[in-house]
Amino acid sequence: MKFCRNAPDAAKRMLSEIATQVGDVEHFRIIDALASDDRMEEIWETVAGWPDAQISILTRSAYFYAMPCILADLVQPPEKRVGLGQASYELFFWAKHFADALERHRVQADELWPQPVEDLLPKLREFSKQLYDRWFAVWSSLEQIPAPNLRGPGDRREIAYGNAIVGTLEHIGGLTRERQDELIAALTNVVFFHAEGNEVQAETIRVRRRRKSRAIRAGEGDKSDA
Repeated sequence: MKFCRNAPDAAKRMLSEIATQVGDVEHFRIIDALASDDRMEEIWETVAGWPDAQISILTRSAYFYAMPCILADLVQPPEKRVGLGQASYELFFWAKHFADALERHRVQADELWPQPVEDLLPKLREFSKQLYDRWFAVWSSLEQIPAPNLRGPGDRREIAYGNAIVGTLEHIGGLTRERQDELIAALTNVVFFHAEGNEVQAETIRVRRRRKSRAIRAGEGDKSDA
């Protein structure tokens, strides 16, 4: 994988690890952009000196929130977001029901299952619990991210992405609002593949942030964002 000139080692490791876990072409395009787009150099300069753990968090978030399936949910109000962690939830659901069915029909299960059911049930229960915990963690982490305003200007997916990234940056800390706006604009241009001349500017992010603040003060921030 090709990386831009000043990509931190922590970012290289994170993107390389993510690349081994995905098989979708669109996901690879996002990973490749985050790794090699020259505009990432500006981002890495902004966070120069950050500990590896914070670089990893930013890198993972930059990719995760750009995934089409995640963006499709983030443009929806929190109460309508059904796809977040869907695979984990489905596996939890069926693992739990399979364990319940084995217990209800224990005699037949003992007769037909090739291994002792007594050994299988605890593993199924633990598997189900881990999947539920993973799904709930993903859902909880995104529940508070505001959705873009349906009537507001701008690309709703880009606004949703910015809303998510600003949450990560505020969690990490260390950047002024102005620097956050610049970083979000640069990341947006990278993951949405904006060509030169059609790039989102930091001032656009700044205007969106101010509009969002006004909406929150007006009591609308829990519903939607500008």
